Amino acid sequence: MPRLTAHVPKDLNTIEPKLFFGFTKRQLIWNGIGVLAGGLAYFAVKDILNPTITMTVTMIFAFPFFLVSIFQKDGLTVEEIAKHFFISQYRKNPIRVYKESQQLSDIIIAARTDEANAANQKGKGRRKRIVKNKTGDS
Repeated sequence: MPRLTAHVPKDLNTIEPKLFFGFTKRQLIWNGIGVLAGGLAYFAVKDILNPTITMTVTMIFAFPFFLVSIFQKDGLTVEEIAKHFFISQYRKNPIRVYKESQQLSDIIIAARTDEANAANQKGKGRRKRIVKNKTGDS
């Protein structure tokens, strides 16, 4: 005899309450806007075009709203994705320049100049060594 099993999601916060015909409130709003847009498009072109093209125009106007009501990616809806896109493109500084911290290189350069100054101080009291050319000219 087969066992009956039910899939229960681990995170119950992802479950949205269903209001009407299994749609959430957001889906009902977007589907209502789609029905309204499709109805307006139908009544606008029904006297001008033949019925096949009229229904095609109606679907073209209504279909994007139905897609928006259904679409979710990584738990984000289309409205949230558009909001994040708008913030990242227009409200934040678009150019982010990397500024390198040169503290370590400044310390190394300072240490080298200190060593060079110390060597110059040691060599001030000494006589210069004269190197003769092999030709014998001095």
